Amino acid sequence: MTMRALKLIGKVLSLQVPPRSLVYSARNKINVWLGKEDRRFIFEKLYLEHGDIWHYETSDYERTKYRQTLDRIVALRSGNASVLEVGCSVGVFTESLAAQFEQVTAIDISQEAIALAAQRHARPNIRFVRSDISELPAASRYDVIVCAEILYHIPKGDAARVVNKLADLLSDRGIVVAVFGITDSTEAGYFDDWNDALTERFECLAVDHFEDRNRPYRIAAYAMDRAHGQPHG
Repeated sequence: MTMRALKLIGKVLSLQVPPRSLVYSARNKINVWLGKEDRRFIFEKLYLEHGDIWHYETSDYERTKYRQTLDRIVALRSGNASVLEVGCSVGVFTESLAAQFEQVTAIDISQEAIALAAQRHARPNIRFVRSDISELPAASRYDVIVCAEILYHIPKGDAARVVNKLADLLSDRGIVVAVFGITDSTEAGYFDDWNDALTERFECLAVDHFEDRNRPYRIAAYAMDRAHGQPHG
């Protein structure tokens, strides 16, 4: 047993963290042993132990980025009936979307994140769902799909499948708005070539680059490329 595991057991026994933290740690270890590129249980443990670990609710940097993303969405959208937020975390941006759309579906791979989001940011027009984007049924079409700093967590081998799912979920005149942190993330095992992956199926409408001393980022918008995808019936 590793020192890290012993420390975690000590935290559980001293009631510093809930017992299910051990379960998440064990399930993540199993995924590593099996060679699975599944980070769900890493995030479950992080949200369980730290809550708003990236300070989405208090960070001026995040607030500025949310405002700029929302401005781009409002400027380019063709409708405001529905929006899908992929990777909603604790629901801070979800609440902003709820003020601009009739219905919001917000998904996250982490049940712990979904629970926090529903507790802190519940609204009558928000539906929080624990789901991977690739698992979400294509029962609804959305005017806007938002993927804010979430796509690079998806392995390269799943990129084409995820892009096709986004196309299935998007309304004929809808847009996908993606936010990407500009950083050299390849060493951390992230897949960072999402613009190339998305333009295999979508047309890039606009890309805005934002320099920030904390972390630069870009906001890109995509629409269905009629050469690669057919309108929904």
